[in-house]
Amino acid sequence: MPLGKKQKNITMGALAAAVSMASGTAPAATFTVSSTASGGVGSLAFAMGLAGDNGEDDTINITATGTMDLSEVELPPHFDGSGSLTIVGPGKDNLTIIGRDFSGGEVGPEPRAERRPDSPLFLSVVSQPLSISGLTISGADAGAVVSFSEGSVSLEDVRITGSDGDGKYGQVFAPYADVTITDSTFDSHSGRAPVITVFGGSLDIDGSELIDNDNLSAAVFALDADVEITDSVISGNTNPEFVEPGGIEDLKYLSPGVVGIASEVVVKYSVFENNSAEYGAGAGMLLLPAGVTAIENSSFSGNRASTGGAVAVIKYGPPAPPGGGLPVIIEGSSFVGNEARVPTELPEGGPKYGAGGAILVGGGLSFNMGETVLTGNSADTYGGAVAGFALSGLNIENSLVEGNDAGESGGGLVIDLNGLDGRIAGSTIRGNSSANGTGGVEIDGDKYGDFEISQSTISDNQTAGTDGAVSGLRFSADGEEYDSMLTISQSTISGNAGDGPAVHAAFYDDGGLGSVNVENSTFSGNASDMERAPVVFQGFDYSAVRHSTFIDNAGVGVNSGQVHIAATSTGYSETSFTLERSVLSSSNDVEVILNASDLTLDGGYAGTVDSLAVTIENTVMTQGDLGYSESTSFNRIGVLADDGFGIDPGLGALANNGGPTLTHAPLSAMSAVVDAVGEGGNRPDGVDQRGVAEDFNVDLGAVEYVDPAVNTAPTLVVNIGSKISGNVGFVLPEPIPVADAFEDAEEDNISVVSVLGLPPGLEYNEGSIIGELATQGEYQVKVTVADDGEPSLSTTATFDVTVGDGEGPSDAELAALLDDDDDSGSTPLAFFGTLAALAWLRRRRR
Repeated sequence: MPLGKKQKNITMGALAAAVSMASGTAPAATFTVSSTASGGVGSLAFAMGLAGDNGEDDTINITATGTMDLSEVELPPHFDGSGSLTIVGPGKDNLTIIGRDFSGGEVGPEPRAERRPDSPLFLSVVSQPLSISGLTISGADAGAVVSFSEGSVSLEDVRITGSDGDGKYGQVFAPYADVTITDSTFDSHSGRAPVITVFGGSLDIDGSELIDNDNLSAAVFALDADVEITDSVISGNTNPEFVEPGGIEDLKYLSPGVVGIASEVVVKYSVFENNSAEYGAGAGMLLLPAGVTAIENSSFSGNRASTGGAVAVIKYGPPAPPGGGLPVIIEGSSFVGNEARVPTELPEGGPKYGAGGAILVGGGLSFNMGETVLTGNSADTYGGAVAGFALSGLNIENSLVEGNDAGESGGGLVIDLNGLDGRIAGSTIRGNSSANGTGGVEIDGDKYGDFEISQSTISDNQTAGTDGAVSGLRFSADGEEYDSMLTISQSTISGNAGDGPAVHAAFYDDGGLGSVNVENSTFSGNASDMERAPVVFQGFDYSAVRHSTFIDNAGVGVNSGQVHIAATSTGYSETSFTLERSVLSSSNDVEVILNASDLTLDGGYAGTVDSLAVTIENTVMTQGDLGYSESTSFNRIGVLADDGFGIDPGLGALANNGGPTLTHAPLSAMSAVVDAVGEGGNRPDGVDQRGVAEDFNVDLGAVEYVDPAVNTAPTLVVNIGSKISGNVGFVLPEPIPVADAFEDAEEDNISVVSVLGLPPGLEYNEGSIIGELATQGEYQVKVTVADDGEPSLSTTATFDVTVGDGEGPSDAELAALLDDDDDSGSTPLAFFGTLAALAWLRRRRR
C-alpha cells in the first residue's frame, strides 16, 4: 500500500533518528518560540540561550507572529561545541524582528552580562550549519547574521531591511562559510559595510532581491569565493559618496552592486537595473576575477558608474600574455541604457575614466560575447557600449551593438588587444556615434596575431570628429615586431559617414609586417566629408581585395575615389597590393587612389616607400584607377574600365538578396559582372558573400548571379518578434513554427538553419519556438532559413524582442479579465489575454 504524505514524513523522521543514533551524531533538540517578548520563557532570547551551547543539533520553531522588538536585547550566540542551528519562522510577511541599533540598553539576557553595541542579531561561532528561514529582520544596524565558522549558512524566505549605521559587519557576514540565499530580499540599507560579505567559501544567491540600498560599499562583496547568482534582481543600489583610497588600490571605488575579488563569478537569469556609482566602477558588478566570469541570459539596464556603466571586469596584477588571460563570457544577455560618466565634481584622486558605457574589460582578460544586445549605452570617453583594454583575446558572435554613443572614440566598441587575436562574426554594429575618434568599432593592438570580421554588418555609424576620425571601422597595429592580418570576409560595411574615412586599416612600425585581406564583401554608400576616399588601407606590406563590391562610396576633392591604397611604411622599401575579380562603381573622379608616398592621415602619421607594386586583374571599374606616384608600378590584366566614360556593372540596390548581410546582386544575366571570371572556381570555400555556391563560370564581385526565374530566396511574412514580446512570466499560448513565418515564391521546401538570440526561457525545439519569458530586457532573435531550390538560397531575418518586468494587472483588473463574458467574436484575443494573466498570477504566487 503506498505511503501517504504524513506517513512518509513519520517514516523518514524515524529513519533519520535511527541513523543518527547508529552513527553517533549529536542528538537533536527542538524549541518553540510562541511569544514576541524580548525575554522570558517562550521568547527567542530564551530559546537561543538554551540552544547556544548544548552540543546538540537544534531547531527553533517560531510560531509567534507580528513584531518582535529586540533593539535593546543581545541574543546569546551559538557557541562552538554545539551542533547545527535551524531557525524556522512563520514567513517573512508574518514576523518582523527589530534588530540591534547603537543606542539604549546596558544589559542583555543571560548568559551574556554586558551589552556590546557592535553585536549582531544572530551570531554563530560554531563549525556547523546555520539555517534561518521565514522571517523579516529590520533595523539591525549591528548586523543581522554573522558567522565566524567554516560551516554553511543558509537563508530562505528572509527579508533583511532598513539598517542605518556604521556597523562593521553589514547584514550578512560570513568570512569562511558557504552561504546560500534563496527567495530572500535585502533592501533599504545604508552604512559603510557591504550588505553581504563572504571571504573564502562560496556564495549562492537564487531567486532573491538586493534593492534600494544606499551604501558606501557594495550590496555583495566576495573575496576569494565562488559566487553564483541566479534568477535574482540587483536594483536601485547606489554609492552616494567618494570613498578614500585604501587597501587594494583598484578597490578604492566600489560598485554598489556585486564586487568579486579573486573570485569566480557566474550570473544567470538575473536583472541588474538602475544601480548608480557616482565615483565607482561597474554599477552592477565590479570583478577582479581569479577564475571564469560568466554572465548568461541576464539583463542590465539604466546602470551608471564612473567607468564600466553596468559591468567592469579587470584583472588585478600584471596583464596576462596573449591568449593566456582568464575568460570573461557573456551569452544571451541584454545591456540597455547604461552609462559611464565622469563625475562633475572630482575629489582629489577621484576617477576620471568614463569608459565602457555598458561593459569594461581589461588587464589581459579574454573577452567572449555571444547572442547579446547592447543598445542605447553611452560613455563620456571611450567605448559607448564596450571598452576592452589590453585584452588577450576577443570573440564576438551573433550580437547586436546599436545606437550607442561615446564622447571620445568607439561609439560602439573600443578594443585594445595585447596581441591581435580576435574575431567578430555574425554580428551587427549599427547606428553608433562618437563626438571624436571612431563612431563604430575601433580595434587597436601592439603585438602580433590576426583579426577577422566575418558575416557581419558595420553600418550607419557616425563621428563628428576631424583629427583621426573614422566613422565605421578603425583597425590599427603598432609594435616593434608583428605579423598582423586583418581579414574582412562575407561582410557588409555601408552607410558610415563623417569627416574622416569610413574604414581605416593601418599598420605602423619600424620593421614590422601587416596585411589586409578583403574577400566576398560589400562596401556601399560610405562617405567622407574631408578625405579623398572613405576606405583607406595604409602602411601594409601586402594587401589584397578579391571578389568584393564597392558601390557609391564617396570621397571629396580633386581625384576623389572609393578606396585609397596608401602604402606608407618606414620599415619596407617595397609593398604590394592586389585587386582582382571585384566590382567598383561610383561617381568619384576615380575608383582607386594608388599612392606609394606622402600620405598624412590619422593624427599626422606620414611615411614613404620606394615602390608600390599593384596588380589589378579581372575587375570592373566605372572610373578607372589613379596612380599619382612615380614609384608606383602597375600590372593590369583584363580590367574593364573606361576612365570616366562609365561602365554600368548592372547591379541592383543594396538589399536583402539572401544570406546574413545586405548585398548588391546582378540584375540580369547580361550584367558585365556575370561569368566574367570564366571557368574555374576561385572564391574562398567556393561560395559567395551569401553562402551561395559559385557556378562553373564565376562572376565578379561579392555575389553570384541567380536567375530569379529559377529561384528566389524565401520571404519573411510574419513578424516573430511581435509574437514573442511580452512581460516576464508570459507563456507562449502555442508553439510558433519558425519556417511558417516565411514563404517561397517557387514553393520550395523551407528548412530552418538556425535560431539565435531567443530571450531567456524560450527555446527552439523541433521546428517551433516554445516556453515562458524568464528575464526582462531587449533581445534580437536571428532566424536563418533556406529553401531546397537549385541553387539553395537562404534568408536571415532579425526580430527585436522586448520583455517587460512582469508587472501585471491589479487584482480587480485580473478578476475582470478572468470573468470576461465578451462574446463579440474576439475569442482568440480574450483567450490569449487570459492565458497571460494566469501565467502572471502563477508567477506571483511562487
